[in-house]
Amino acid sequence: FIQAIEHEARQRDDYVFLGRKNAMEQLERNLGNEVSVVSTIEGIEHFERLARVSLHAAPKKVFPVIFFDRGVLRETGIEGYVREPAMIRGKVERYEKGNYSTLQIVVHESAQVRLPSLPEPG
Repeated sequence: FIQAIEHEARQRDDYVFLGRKNAMEQLERNLGNEVSVVSTIEGIEHFERLARVSLHAAPKKVFPVIFFDRGVLRETGIEGYVREPAMIRGKVERYEKGNYSTLQIVVHESAQVRLPSLPEPG
């Protein structure tokens, strides 16, 4: 999965590998633009109005991917891929609340999420 994405990335400049040191700078430069972020899923948290998927980002950070529609979250199957790689495509947005500010991607449809094919357990 990762090798295929790395191969695709050689022909494109809109892929951001979140584990690389310059990933956050690359996301800042692409604020408002559509990119594909690639990383490992750290965890998924459910809140009243949304679900947040946290992707590993360097150094010792996470990048939030937001789902307002739980149906879309279920369609992706992403909840079965914690600690697995994923690629999410979407527009880089800035979320601010009080003194808190972060970059994020909001997923509106399941086609924005690419996950590896994993063997069936058992």
